[in-house]
Amino acid sequence: MTDFTWLLAFGAGVALAALYLFALWQTVRLAPRVRHPGLLVLASLALRLALVMAAFAGLAQTGRWEYLVAALGGFLLVRALVVRRFRLQIESEKEEATT
Repeated sequence: MTDFTWLLAFGAGVALAALYLFALWQTVRLAPRVRHPGLLVLASLALRLALVMAAFAGLAQTGRWEYLVAALGGFLLVRALVVRRFRLQIESEKEEATT
């Protein structure tokens, strides 16, 4: 696997995670304003999972497990960074509330 191909697979994972998490964030923001929030959350989950599974299945079809690992690494890296950012934000808001 060339360096460029590895970077493309990693970038695909990063883009996929960004899209997945952006859609999740939009769902969370929109849920309180819709008539049936549970239906919105379930539909959003189904669409997000279908997108991620289709993308990873497409990578698996290439027959190169390295692409799949690189994409998964990109996906997990973005997820970890977003979770860390929001965890730090929540902790700082808790500290401000107690002072």
